[in-house]
Amino acid sequence: MNTFRYKDITLSAEERAKDLIHRMSIEEKVAQLQCYNPKDKNGPNLENSFQDGVGAIAFLAAAWDDSKEMVADKLRDYQTKVMERSRFDIPALFHIEGLTGALMPEATSFPTGIGRGSAWDPELEYEAGKIIGKEMSAVGIKHALAPVLDVTRDARLGRQGESYGEDPTLVSALGTSYVVGIQNSGENDEYNIMATSKHFIGYHAGQGGIHAAATNVPKRELQEIFGKPFQSAISKGNLRSVMNQYGSVNGEPVAASKYLLQDLLRKEMGFNGLLVADYASIEELFTRMKVCEGKNEAAVKALNAGFDLELPTPSAYGDNLIQLLEDGKINIQLLDETVLRVLTEKFRLGIFENPFPSSHEKINEVFSKEESKKVSLKYARESLILLKNNGILPLDAADKKIAIIGHNASSTRSLFGGYSYGSVLELAMGARNTMAGIEVQTDDVLWRNKKKDTYPGSIIDVEIPKLEQVASKAYKHCKNILEQFKQCCPNSDIQYQYGYPYVGNDTRHHEDALKLAKESDVTIVTVGGKYGWGTSCSTGEGIDSSSINLPQCQEEFLVKLGESGIPFIVVHLDGRPISSNAADQYASAIIEAWNPGEFGSQAIVEAILGTNNPSGKLPVSVAYSSAQAPLYYNHSQGSSYHVQTGSPFTRYIDLPHTPRYYFGYGLSYTTFAYHNLQTEKSKIKPFEKIHISFEVENSGDKAGIEIAQVYVCDKVASLVRPAQELVGFCRIPLEAKQKKKVDFYIDPSQFAFLDEDMKWKIEAGEFDVMIGSSSEDIRLKTNVYILEDGYTQSKNREFYASYKISEYVSEN
Repeated sequence: MNTFRYKDITLSAEERAKDLIHRMSIEEKVAQLQCYNPKDKNGPNLENSFQDGVGAIAFLAAAWDDSKEMVADKLRDYQTKVMERSRFDIPALFHIEGLTGALMPEATSFPTGIGRGSAWDPELEYEAGKIIGKEMSAVGIKHALAPVLDVTRDARLGRQGESYGEDPTLVSALGTSYVVGIQNSGENDEYNIMATSKHFIGYHAGQGGIHAAATNVPKRELQEIFGKPFQSAISKGNLRSVMNQYGSVNGEPVAASKYLLQDLLRKEMGFNGLLVADYASIEELFTRMKVCEGKNEAAVKALNAGFDLELPTPSAYGDNLIQLLEDGKINIQLLDETVLRVLTEKFRLGIFENPFPSSHEKINEVFSKEESKKVSLKYARESLILLKNNGILPLDAADKKIAIIGHNASSTRSLFGGYSYGSVLELAMGARNTMAGIEVQTDDVLWRNKKKDTYPGSIIDVEIPKLEQVASKAYKHCKNILEQFKQCCPNSDIQYQYGYPYVGNDTRHHEDALKLAKESDVTIVTVGGKYGWGTSCSTGEGIDSSSINLPQCQEEFLVKLGESGIPFIVVHLDGRPISSNAADQYASAIIEAWNPGEFGSQAIVEAILGTNNPSGKLPVSVAYSSAQAPLYYNHSQGSSYHVQTGSPFTRYIDLPHTPRYYFGYGLSYTTFAYHNLQTEKSKIKPFEKIHISFEVENSGDKAGIEIAQVYVCDKVASLVRPAQELVGFCRIPLEAKQKKKVDFYIDPSQFAFLDEDMKWKIEAGEFDVMIGSSSEDIRLKTNVYILEDGYTQSKNREFYASYKISEYVSEN
């Protein structure tokens, strides 16, 4: 009879974990809370440390390798060493970033979060999650640090591009789809990868739009807005891992908050997976926030708050834990509960039985799937937003002289944003890092240690020589926008001028670019910054800005073009949305392209030429100025740009209150009409579904996709409620003159809010139900009445409406 129950695969993961814990020493248990970071050259390593194994390995080091096979071979080597040190052959849990794809060479690349938010496509997000999960799993990685479920309302923050957008319903739908896709990416949709939703909670509401700054948000708003996507991922996606944010919330550092991490996350929201500490965040309890004397006190606070793993290297969770346990400062039962969660998840993931990567042949098969590339291209196409068009687009480029201007037009790197392999290449080449917890090479000959020039008018380093060469080599099929135009338009005379950089006030090259524009039939101007890590980027983690507008070198050039009467098309690439007075005033067309990934240039050129009809909609409200921040559509009744105090001034004295572009806005090369709104029942009980239907018609002469949006407004409530809230949306593909019927099924628990007693209340009363093409462009409206109050729990709510699209059948 086998006495080692933890080896019995017929038992549950928790039963196996409990049996194994009883066999382990304190030292072996502590090792399971620790993480080894191969990129930390000054920290503990597998040669001299971790004698009892290690719980996790931070595998961002994979991004420094030359091939997927090298990644797999290194993982196999690390895993072998870890298991050799463990009496029970306990494997390590390898993690890697997964926001835009597995952060490693040759992995499929997708648009950044805000670009995917612009597609409003949960089904495609599910497919992307599946692909990312399969590629990670093939090389032996089982823990993804994604998706980002932050609700973002402030474009000053350099990390805005990681999020899906400003609306909790949109973020919930997309984030939950990613979680389900990546976690169930195994054979027959089996559990395969542990998704990590981050950054819990309220991170993007930090003061001043500054990374890791304090968040001061009332508890009600914290849960209703910023907590909703996490609750959705937990309730509907069985989310297995959560990562904290760096800052404090209402004075409590999140990394030590029992209220946020135990009372709210685990008890009220029902989360039962692994809580992992963002890189160096536990250490920052004593180095930055000064709420602890040192690592021992930080360890006690973090364990009591519920952290299972300290990433990316032991600091508070070092061998000092052993002495704390022996001294009785940490309860052994608390340690066992923590280790139980770690081991249970490892058993569930199957890494005890399959701790190593697949064969090189299998890895190559997974990474070379044509369908993965098709999904990436489709996402790049769907992420583009047409913000302005006076009729110049789609462009007939045949036999025309086309001027293409701007740094981003000749840059492959500009197609990739933060947390992409394209951006990490700069770190691999030796850039100065802005990301917490990641160390890079310290060899004195590297570029990072050389004195660097900065772009005039900025503190941004001039980018690394040969960066474009390296980026192009990493994605050999990926052309920059200039190259793509030349390929797609062989009968056009296409000329390029640099014009200006991606940051600063350097106008030295304006005249050459203006000369080319004057000599050309059409001018395409690429603008925006560089989104990523490192001091040669203008947007990204730890790279915030007081201005959300184009840099001076670009804005002035657009003015010069406009004043010269030259028609021009603007293509914007960045992690924050375009906000430009000159583009608004002078541009003939504007395309918001974000950072669309490896097929981004193809998607952009297709959109300009009209072979792809842009369908994206803004997932954020775009302000005129950072002085308006934070600006968002679902503000309270009687507030923001609906303040309606009766003052003769309905704006700032120098700016509008309203956005430059509204949430949900986006144009098409065709037009859409909405008809025949019907409500099955106008009076319902609090736990009945609201069923509405309407028709959408493509009233133009080109095929297109409309994103229909459903909003509600509680007309009179016991507490101040939002002026409007998104409750559902769907993408509707339509041929020219085609009409389709859409049915939405809305659960009133989506309207629930925390009442005076902080209970989730579905309040009786009248609600406006509004259907539109954006939050501002409402086409149809009706009313429903909830007849009586109802109460629910946070985890039992619905978070976005279901829908059905059907072909229109005329009653005649």
